[in-house]
Amino acid sequence: MASFFTKIGNYLSYKLSFLDDPDVKEHARQQAEQERLDKEQAEQDAEAKAEAQAQSIAVDDKAKKDKNIAKKSKFRSVSENSGSISERILKIFWKILPYCIILYAGSITSNWLIGYGAPMRFLAFSILIFFYWRVPLATVFGSSLYILKFIIYNQLIMNEIAPYYSWLPLLEYEDSTWKRFVPFFWKATALSKLKRKVVQEQYKNAFEVNMNTGSLPPKPYEDALAVTVAVGQLFGKEGFSRIIAAIKAAEVQLNSIEANSQGYSKDELQRRVNPVMQALRPVAAAPAAPAATPAATPAATPAATPTPARV
Repeated sequence: MASFFTKIGNYLSYKLSFLDDPDVKEHARQQAEQERLDKEQAEQDAEAKAEAQAQSIAVDDKAKKDKNIAKKSKFRSVSENSGSISERILKIFWKILPYCIILYAGSITSNWLIGYGAPMRFLAFSILIFFYWRVPLATVFGSSLYILKFIIYNQLIMNEIAPYYSWLPLLEYEDSTWKRFVPFFWKATALSKLKRKVVQEQYKNAFEVNMNTGSLPPKPYEDALAVTVAVGQLFGKEGFSRIIAAIKAAEVQLNSIEANSQGYSKDELQRRVNPVMQALRPVAAAPAAPAATPAATPAATPAATPTPARV
């Protein structure tokens, strides 16, 4: 039994004898050192690769920025610059054109309704904005036709008298240095006051007719406005401002109605407004004035009861 264990011990000692060999130990040490160096080199290579990737991204970003700056600062000819600017202007123009059309059409309508109250003018303007919100294309098309009709037919052909008080005349003022520049303020004239009287008269007459009075009520303000517009148009044909002439005629008519409950006829009203318009004409453009006649001066007008205006 002892010899058996002795043999096993000798065999194991023989097999493990290389552990005590200096060459074997040195080889194992060198191999471990090489593995450590390889690991450190791999870590350094990974760090270098990551740093290189970051630098590459930074270089690419800088190159893109430099390219964009060079593209923006690249010299262009005058025709290229003007073409680009014109294209931008056209884009902006087509974007704001529908709003300008709607706002101008609403402004025309609110100024035309100057004889009514401010709520009526605001309602007319708001309805147009509402239609544009619901059906923009149809509203812009209809507003364009309305503007063309107002300019070509009403103004150029019919020579209608339609003063422009403000963009949206809501708040009335008598005299102010800054309110005239605010688009919601407007200054009343004799013509707007006459139109307001006409609207009040129309409401009153409609009420009386509905009460079955059997006869049409008098309408001095309506007749006075018709004569005022006719006189203003006559002065417009003579080279005067028909709006200024109509405003002065409305002032004379209002004074006449307040004093006598009736307005002047067209001829009488024209004779009374004529000296004022002649005084407004520039001296250089004014023709040689003939000798004054009694019929052409207000001082020579007889103090008879004025003829009622019926047109």
